[in-house]
Amino acid sequence: MRLWPWLLAGIALGLILTARAAAKPAPAANGAQLWTDNVTSWLDNLTQDAAANERRYRPAIEAAERSYGLPPGLLARLLYQESHYRTDIITGQKRSTAGALGIAQFLPATAADLGIDPLDPVQAINGAARYLSTLYAAFGDWKLALAAYNFGWGNVQKGRPWPDETVAYVGDISTDVGLA
Repeated sequence: MRLWPWLLAGIALGLILTARAAAKPAPAANGAQLWTDNVTSWLDNLTQDAAANERRYRPAIEAAERSYGLPPGLLARLLYQESHYRTDIITGQKRSTAGALGIAQFLPATAADLGIDPLDPVQAINGAARYLSTLYAAFGDWKLALAAYNFGWGNVQKGRPWPDETVAYVGDISTDVGLA
């Protein structure tokens, strides 16, 4: 899930509150400042939470990358793209609009096919590495494997045009980890 639409909505609301505060007596301005402080605090907590989760799961991610022969950093970057290492996503409190769950954002059917619990981070990390390795074996190219992870194995296999989300997904991850 991308935070930008929510962040922009929050900024717009802040601008509205600030404009209203300027037209009213001082107590309204304090309310706008309280709102701004709350949003700043929420973003700080979210960032700290994600950083702590990334550190917590880093050993399992690196072990899975080595075990399944993935390029260094690829799985870590994919998991960041999928969950941003947010606790509410990792625990399943927040699902994707497609119904994907957990740190690796598996659809329930894919998780079942892999024999993993998508809400168990260690199982999901290993499942994601195994699945990505399988996709690479099928397509012979890491970018195609990433596209299949995001857009679906069948869609890539059939040569369907990638949606903008998949183009960005593959481009962002492959650029960040230095895939040719």
